[in-house]
Amino acid sequence: SELSLNLPEGRSVIRFESVTSEGLAAIDFFELTGPGVKAARAQFAAGTIVGTSGRIEGETAARSGGLNVNNNHSGFSGTGFISNMTKVGGAATFTVNVARSGDYYLSHRYAAGPFGSATTRTVSLYINGVDVKQSSMSETGSWSSWKTKSELVTLKAGENTITYKYDSSDTGWINIDYIWLSKDSGRGAISDPIQQN
Repeated sequence: SELSLNLPEGRSVIRFESVTSEGLAAIDFFELTGPGVKAARAQFAAGTIVGTSGRIEGETAARSGGLNVNNNHSGFSGTGFISNMTKVGGAATFTVNVARSGDYYLSHRYAAGPFGSATTRTVSLYINGVDVKQSSMSETGSWSSWKTKSELVTLKAGENTITYKYDSSDTGWINIDYIWLSKDSGRGAISDPIQQN
């Protein structure tokens, strides 16, 4: 999108601030052009959380162990979701950049459709390569129904990795739509996105 700014001569500060609860996770870069202005472009690293909260789509995560991106079930956001977490070793890793160290509310939106008699699904949660807990989720009823699971995690300032992995002690069999990070305890449980497919 484009907008016009009336900037004074000299140095100016441009601040991006969310006016809704959805944050600013979708910002990739901004570019400033105009008469007498040398073109300026600022690039945000993938996964940068601008402000105190943001959403990162599953299709941007690094995948291993047979995981892929699919769009064969409805209700997801973005262009698809992480699927095929059906074998031990399957892992999805999100790389995020945060401005401040400390505790963050980490939520992931998932689907857990029919899979034998299992009504609870589990995957292991790794932060910066360290197994911090087993995340337990209830079944969603169908693969087109989505729920959100929230955890409290500790992140360092700068780059962090967040991995959901199917370990030998887990049941696996979930699809992941996106993750959400927030410093605000009120955002621990997030709502569905406005735009869905």
